[in-house]
Amino acid sequence: MKPRGNLDEDRKLRVLIGWPHAKSSYPSSLVERCEAALDTPLGQLSTEQLRLLIGQEIGLEFLAEKAIDLIEMDPLAHGDFYDGDLISMCQKIPAAFWATHPDLWFRLNEVLEGFDRTVEAVNEHRAQFMAANPYGAR
Repeated sequence: MKPRGNLDEDRKLRVLIGWPHAKSSYPSSLVERCEAALDTPLGQLSTEQLRLLIGQEIGLEFLAEKAIDLIEMDPLAHGDFYDGDLISMCQKIPAAFWATHPDLWFRLNEVLEGFDRTVEAVNEHRAQFMAANPYGAR
């Protein structure tokens, strides 16, 4: 298992996972975007690139922690699809990965539990707001 944390942010994922640069026999927009992300230094990966690579289960050993770092700062961090698409994608990471990285699972779960508490509080206040609605009940 390769170590996480304190990675050289100037290194490219392609080098870290040992994938050679070769022309794909299946050129598509998805493949082209993944190839570009693989050649981007870790410190310059966008939220969308993290979402994309995690969704393809590429480089989880190096990217899951980076994604969780972002999610801890903003649970609704997003790529190109919708607010929170990064946390949604991280929830789809296979159980086998979490089994070998329980510390990351607990960090992500803590964010999810905090988000649940926030939504509950907002909904409670929303009920009070709607009860005082001067424009009639909905």
